[in-house]
Amino acid sequence: MRPQLAVLLAAGRGKRLRPHTDTTPKPLLPVEGRPTLDFTLQAAVHAGGKQVGVVIGHLGELIVEYIGDGSAWGIEPYFCEQK
Repeated sequence: MRPQLAVLLAAGRGKRLRPHTDTTPKPLLPVEGRPTLDFTLQAAVHAGGKQVGVVIGHLGELIVEYIGDGSAWGIEPYFCEQK
């Protein structure tokens, strides 16, 4: 049986990646033209994730905006802010 719930950690500030992470959260930094979060979301879906909890922090509103309603990945996202 495949899990239907995934939890992704996307709250880090990315201090070692400054100045890039001053304006862009680490999960949205691109690799091969795609945000790293896209790779992670696709992996969660491939593993069977339907409901995806995303822990957000630094610039979390940009992550919420990127994921939106989750329809691009066929997921139901939930967001939890880590202060």
